[in-house]
Amino acid sequence: MELQLTGKTALITGGSEGIGKGIALGLAKEGVDVSICARRVDLLEATAQEIRDETGVKVVAIGADLTDNDQARNFVEESAKELGRIDIAFAPIDGFMTMTHSELFRVLAQIRPKLIIPMHYGYYGAVEEFAEKAKALYPVRTHDSDRIDISLAKVPRQTMVLFLKGE
Repeated sequence: MELQLTGKTALITGGSEGIGKGIALGLAKEGVDVSICARRVDLLEATAQEIRDETGVKVVAIGADLTDNDQARNFVEESAKELGRIDIAFAPIDGFMTMTHSELFRVLAQIRPKLIIPMHYGYYGAVEEFAEKAKALYPVRTHDSDRIDISLAKVPRQTMVLFLKGE
């Protein structure tokens, strides 16, 4: 599937396995350079090499525990430096397991991605809580499905937060 994303960049948390790995691989297959992080560096490096070998895109792998604000900040700053910019950010919004919302918004303001897709909803009400805070800073839209095909047409000109409808 050609989504016209070649040359775009993405920041993906939890990228060594599961959904994060699937997102990273899917975007990489569309020509997106990706930066992934995870706590388990050995698995992270193996995943990064697997994606590089399969797709040929730039894959930045940075070991980080996002419950530690310094590590989270380092992940974002190093990713932006290595990739040049961040177009799409898959953002962790569960403040109990990851950085706080205020810290996340500070980081997002620094890198100014065009599309923010919240993920890692770890507690009831996480989406609603994050959405209320996001509305003060960015346009917020809810997608009618739990699936989205990200194409160049869906990457807005200015930062937007896009929530996928969960089941």
